[in-house]
Order: sequence, then structure tokens, then C-alpha cells
Amino acid sequence: MISAYFNNLLTSFSYLVLMKNRIYGLLLLGLSFVNPSSGALAIIAYVSLIIFGKLIGMSREQLVNSMFSYNSLLVGLSMGFMFELSLLSIVFTVIASFFTLLLSFSLQTFFSYYLRVPILNLPFTITATLVYLSSIRYGNLYVINQSHLTVLNVESFPLWLSGLLKATGDILFLPYDLFGIIILLTMLVFSRINFFLMITGYYAGTLFLAILKGSSYVAFTDIYSFNFILIALALGGLFLIPSVKSYCIAFAGVLISVFVLDAMNILWASYGIPAFTFPFAIVVPLMLYVLTISKFRFVTTTYLQSPEQNLEHYVNYYTRFNTVLPQPQLPFSGEWSVYQPFNGEWTHKGIWSYAVDFNIQDRSTGLSFRTDGKRVEDYYCYGKPVVSPVSGRIVEVIDDCEDNPPGVIDDQNNWGNFVIIFSDWGYYAELSHFVRGSIIVRPGEYVVQGQLIGKCGNSGYSPEPHIHLQCQYLAHIGAPTVPFTFSNCILNECCMFGNVLELKKGQTVRSVTRSKAMERKVRFILGDNLSFSVSRNGASPVTMNFTVRMADDGSYYLDDLERAGARLFFSNRDGVFCFYRHEGPAYSPLRFIFLALPRMPLTDENIWWQDDVNYLLANPGGMLFTFLKSFNQRLCKAGGIYKMKDGAVEGKITVSQHRKRISIDTRVEFDPVKGFSRIEVKTPRMQYVLTRK
Repeated sequence: MISAYFNNLLTSFSYLVLMKNRIYGLLLLGLSFVNPSSGALAIIAYVSLIIFGKLIGMSREQLVNSMFSYNSLLVGLSMGFMFELSLLSIVFTVIASFFTLLLSFSLQTFFSYYLRVPILNLPFTITATLVYLSSIRYGNLYVINQSHLTVLNVESFPLWLSGLLKATGDILFLPYDLFGIIILLTMLVFSRINFFLMITGYYAGTLFLAILKGSSYVAFTDIYSFNFILIALALGGLFLIPSVKSYCIAFAGVLISVFVLDAMNILWASYGIPAFTFPFAIVVPLMLYVLTISKFRFVTTTYLQSPEQNLEHYVNYYTRFNTVLPQPQLPFSGEWSVYQPFNGEWTHKGIWSYAVDFNIQDRSTGLSFRTDGKRVEDYYCYGKPVVSPVSGRIVEVIDDCEDNPPGVIDDQNNWGNFVIIFSDWGYYAELSHFVRGSIIVRPGEYVVQGQLIGKCGNSGYSPEPHIHLQCQYLAHIGAPTVPFTFSNCILNECCMFGNVLELKKGQTVRSVTRSKAMERKVRFILGDNLSFSVSRNGASPVTMNFTVRMADDGSYYLDDLERAGARLFFSNRDGVFCFYRHEGPAYSPLRFIFLALPRMPLTDENIWWQDDVNYLLANPGGMLFTFLKSFNQRLCKAGGIYKMKDGAVEGKITVSQHRKRISIDTRVEFDPVKGFSRIEVKTPRMQYVLTRK
């Protein structure tokens, strides 16, 4: 429990510069003690937050909310910046921390529920303003003297550079050149994107301010210009996925904050109230609210340690998983052919253009029937089982239309016998032309993907037996169709995971043959422990232990018990086992498990498939290219070809960055009962072997 609170303390310190990196947080924690009052009162404020939270019944999960602890830290740092360390300032800090927690919890509830935006440091800003006003009447609180710290300034620096450094240090309430240099240089190591945003955000704001005021001196000596840095970091690197659009939005936010800052200074000058971070706390939530409502595609949904990791996860996730289009599976088993694709030559026109018809054809003759094809029974697909392409609820069934003789159509009942299913993913799948009386499901029933629902027939507007599938967003028959793609579809022995948008006429496809044995091997449940001996370049192996846990959102992950924060999230559904997100340090062995098996159809067939790989996991030293990737996502990438061969999975990953290519070979062998028995990852410089103990 203590370690959880300490880790959250470090994360909260790193959040001062809008990062989620405990190592960087440890650095900022150490820097805060250069002014002993600030460092000590920040720790006191954080401890007070925990004590008071426990007193009022808050859970540990609530107390380690970075927004709460981050605001309390800011209160403590500001107290140490204003007042000398004394018994009275400690008591005042404790009370202010209590108030900040109450304010944070209340505002967080309102902001998250009604606006869906973070509270940022608004609770601190309100608390600091009240503290500043009330302290004017408190004669026993002594203002701290920090004149001795001015030696940390470099007099020879030009004003434009000194202004940047002081503004950077002011984020930690240490407005001195040396601290600005330390924070900027270490940021350059941890995140090139944040380094870029800090510099460009500051100069965008100050230069605009200089133009408005007609004085560069006034602009570069403005003590509240750190707001420009925070706004650029928030909008360009944290809450939005780094991209050219996000950078433009960030700089627009900086420019807006210029007149907001001056307006507040003028409005409150007569009361002697400083602006603190009000421009940051107002501009960022307003912009995030509008961007969220307008469904801006680059809003961050998964927060990792750095903007680079956020970017890579976003690119990798949305390349691998099509979250926009419906992804039904094929409604049959065995090999079938595409009889009529999207925008087909007969009936797939206009609002019904997104539909696919399937039949069975003889590969040698290309015909869909035997003998002369004058009877429906002559057609290979007639009477074949039709299975549900999705898991969901049956909405409507028609099952009383007669089958047509070949070459005859029923234009009064275009869809013939049909089934409409409301998928768990929020769309409707409609299948048509069943044999009369063959549909064995009824409205209200729940079906799972692959469950038998009827037989392929020739009812409705159908000149020969086939099965028709379309997706739509309305529940009634004849609704407009929408584009969709097939999942777990094998084409030319390659398994497609929803990444084939449109099948072509005449193509032969089949569904993956699922293996119950393989499903059992990767069916990890809560509390499962996996122990491996890990060897690097043939060195003596070390033991690594992982366990299966569940996150707050109900997702499952492997937890590296040796390295805090290292987690590998996975899913196992609809016939596919998949790792989809890695968190924590890249040197965790979980990284190699992810590279070796990002995704796998649950089958014993000797098939192959392609998958995109997280570039930073394949090439941890590629941070610079990831920064450049924020301007052009095609600049660097990683992708693998994986083959199921005799029960093992072999892979070859190609890492591309500009004109350079790196190859990584992988192999996964499975335990006869459950889990992995051996995992190999071979890079140009290293060879890692994980062997199950």
C-alpha cells in the first residue's frame, strides 16, 4: 500500500509538466527541495490528502487519482514559495490541502460527468487565490526570502533565453535559469515532443504578447508566461494525440491565453491577486470540451508515460483494429465464393450497395451447380448450414417464403426468408434467402457468433441459391446498408482480421477452423501465474514472474511482478487471442511476448497473417523518429508476418524508419496444457529466450 502511494507521489510530481513518468517525477521531487520549504510542504500536503481522504472514507483508488494529488502538491509547493517553513505554515498547508481535496472531488464529479473534461489544476488555482488573499491579514505567517537563490540565474544569458528558462522553472515554483535548464534538458531525454512543445509554446505566446504590447522586454519578463508552456503541453502532447492538427490547436490555445492572461491581470490587479494558472485552467478545458463534442479524432483515450507512447499506441491500435466499420465474420463454414460483391452488377445498388452474396463454386469448372442446374438441389450451396456472423439478439425473422426454381425470382418478397440480428457491437446484420422453414431462431433469442441459424436457399429476389449478408444501423428490413469488413476471413491462406474492406467477385474465402485445444491454451483467468526463465544472449537466465489481473475497466492484463507498472493487456474473444496494449518500461520481458504474438487466430491450421507492431516496442531507441512521426505517420513503422506451423507461431517483423530496415525473428511454442512453453525474440543485436518453468 505504501508503495502505491509513493508511486502516485512520483507520478503526481511528473504531472506538474503533464507527464506520467515516475522517474521524471523523482527528479522534480528532488529539485523541489532546493527550496526546503516548498519540498517539505509539498510532501506534507500530499500526506494530509491521504489522511483526510481515509478519514472521510475514500478508497485507495480514489486517493491515488493524479488529479487530486497533483493539486495538493501544487498547494504545498506554492505555500513553500510564499511562506517560511514553520509550525503555523505547516498547519495552514494541512488545512489548505483538506480544502483542495474537497474542491477537487466536487469539481471532478461535475467536470467528468457533465463536461467530460479534466479539472486540471483549477482546485489549486482557487485554493491558492484564497490563501493569497487571506494571508494578507495573517501577520504570523512570514514571507520567505529566496534572494539567495538568485545565484542560480545566469546574467550573461540574453533576455529571450532567460525568459524561457525562468518560465520553465516557475512551473515548479523555482523561477531561476538553472532549474529551467535542468527541466528542459531532462525533458529532451524523456520526450522530444514535450521539449518541442515547451519551447514553441513559450515563444508563440511571448512573441504574440510582444507584438500586442510593443515591448519584447515586457513579454519576456512576464512571470505568468509559464501558462503558455502548460497549455502547449496539455493540448499538443497529453490530451490530444501529437499531430500537425494537434500542434495547431495547441498554439491556437496559447494565443487565446495571451489576452485571457492580460484581462485577468487587469481585472484583479486592484485586489492584488496574481493570475496563477487561471489561463491554463480555463483555456484547456474549454478547448477539450469542444473537441470532445465535435468528436475530434485525435483526442487521447489511453494515457501512457509520454506523448510518444500515446502516439504509437494510437497509430498501432487504430491500424490493427478497425473501430469504425462493422466486422462480422463469414456466415458459413468451408469454402464459399463471392457471387456478388459491394456495388454488384445486379441488385447491390444505391442505398443497398454494401452487401455481399456468397455461393459455392466448383474450382475446376467455375460453376455453382452440378448436372444441368435446373433444380435448386443441383446447386452446391443449397441447404448448406448458415451460421450467425455476430453475437447478438434476434430482432426479426421471416420464414414462410417458397424457394424459387433456378432462374425465377420473387419480386414481391425481395429478401425472401431472412434474419435480422442486433450485434453486441451496435449494428444490425441481415441475412437473406434461407430455405423455407429452415430458420431455427426466433425474435428475442440471443445467438453467439458461429451458431447455426438456418439453411441457404433460394427465396425472394434470388435467381439461384446463395446467402446474402449486409450490415445496417436500422432494425427494419430494407434499411440502407453501410460499409463493413469481414473478420477471421481466410483468403489465399492468409487470415484477415477485419482489414479487408471489400471482397472481389469470384474470390474464394473460408472461415478459420477454431481449435478448442488452442482456445484452452490461451484462456488465462484471474490469478493465473506464469513463471519464466529469461536469458539474454545466452547469459545465465533469471526468473521472471507474471500474474493475470483485471483493470478498473474490466480488461485483463499480465502484470510483471518484478517491474512495477509493466502490464500487457490482452483479449480472447470471437476466435482471436490478442495483445493490444503495453504499459510501463520497455525493458520488461512482456515487451517480447507482445512482439512475438501480437495476435493469433485460435486454430491449428497452417495459415499465415499480417499484423502491425508498436514501433517503439520493436525499436525502443526510436524516440526521435516517433517525434518526427507526429508530423508524418508514415515516416516509421513496424509490421510482422506470422505463420502457424505445426502448433507453433513463427514471425518476422520488419522495422522501417526512413530508409533503414531492421528485421526481428520470433517464435512461440505452446505448453501442451496451457500457456506458452518457449518464446524467442532475435534482434540484430540481442537474442531473448523465455522458457516456462
